[in-house]
Amino acid sequence: MLHDSIKNIYKAFVEESDNTRQLYVNGMRAVRARSNNAPGWTEAGDGYDYPSGVQYWENIQNVEVVSYKYWKCC
Repeated sequence: MLHDSIKNIYKAFVEESDNTRQLYVNGMRAVRARSNNAPGWTEAGDGYDYPSGVQYWENIQNVEVVSYKYWKCC
């Protein structure tokens, strides 16, 4: 369902048992929510330090952080 027409954001409700990482809108694969250079996330020696608000997220087990440190093409 269309959540924000100005930003072209869709929202989908699925069963909790549906474990998926893909979203299709009208038969076309859609881009999942994301952020580039998210403020407050800083690289640490063994991972990342996160903003203080993250501790209050109720669905932390469903959060995925993907980081690209280097990209090299030979």
